[in-house]
Amino acid sequence: MASGDLAEEIAKLKAQEGKPIIAHGGVRFARSLVALGLVDQFALIVAPVALGKGLPLFSELAGPMPLKLISSKAFPGGAVAQIYRPA
Repeated sequence: MASGDLAEEIAKLKAQEGKPIIAHGGVRFARSLVALGLVDQFALIVAPVALGKGLPLFSELAGPMPLKLISSKAFPGGAVAQIYRPA
């Protein structure tokens, strides 16, 4: 659990040896990570349901963020998992 400056805390974690960092949290936390350029990889799941509402993940970006598709996997129920990295 980190309590300091988000960018500094993530930089400390990235400097350590070990497994990849997975961030869990709400959309505000995720938006902060994206806006600061701290996300190395996005794992996005597209579910076959149109809700008509929701919270945007990329609303804090100053401009477009090109992404490169790394992998994609379709599941029997129609969901698709896509892995992207910033291009």
